Amino acid sequence: MPSGSAYHEARSRIGRLGDLLEALAAIRNWRPQSYYDAEGRGTLSRDGGGVLLTQGIHTIDLLLNYAGTSAAISAFVLTTSIHRMETEDLVTAAFSFEGGAIGSLNATTCAYPGLPERIELIGTKGTAVLTGNRLDAAFIDGTREMAGRETIGSGAGAKPMAFGHEMHRALIRNFIDAIENGGQLRVKGDDAWNARGFIDAVLAAGTAVKQGPDLHRWPDPPSAASGAYERGRGEIVDSDVSGQSRNHSSEMRI
Repeated sequence: MPSGSAYHEARSRIGRLGDLLEALAAIRNWRPQSYYDAEGRGTLSRDGGGVLLTQGIHTIDLLLNYAGTSAAISAFVLTTSIHRMETEDLVTAAFSFEGGAIGSLNATTCAYPGLPERIELIGTKGTAVLTGNRLDAAFIDGTREMAGRETIGSGAGAKPMAFGHEMHRALIRNFIDAIENGGQLRVKGDDAWNARGFIDAVLAAGTAVKQGPDLHRWPDPPSAASGAYERGRGEIVDSDVSGQSRNHSSEMRI
């Protein structure tokens, strides 16, 4: 997170947002089938994962850096009919953070022609939106702050290498400074592991749904007589005849 970038400016302004209420990330990339036709692409043996690990990990890393550690996760994880691949190409997840905020994540390589990554932070005193390398923060006191510039490429489209190297250079400079001058590392190993652990938790919580005859069908909404909405957990709970509750979402506590 180089100094002066929109990402760094967003981090320095989080305090002005007040108490964080919600944090969300959208990673809507496009990859044609030819991308996955390359040997090993989209496989566990070569890539280690799908859209979350390969395309989404940097945005997820930023989201956790801004919002903190997640506490509970519910997710849907799909491999759509758009791609022939082993791993996932579409994920939607909802989660809570240890600080009390809630969040959501949408990541895909099915969104033609590819959109800039987006992070939204909603607080009690304002909202900050990161779109690509541009920050737009508006506060209840009437002030507004903007930072960054038009992105020089994010690799969100059909050309995955169409991105600049400014962030990589800044990270390497910071690493060298830490070695030679004892400078403070902006990113440590634990930070990277947090993002990977979050991805593993989303996949574990996900309901794997394949397009086709085995598509999982959402049950009929519960009526006032047969079910209830648990406000504390934010999940629909359907009570059957025996009085047992069936939770229709898949949740992983971490």
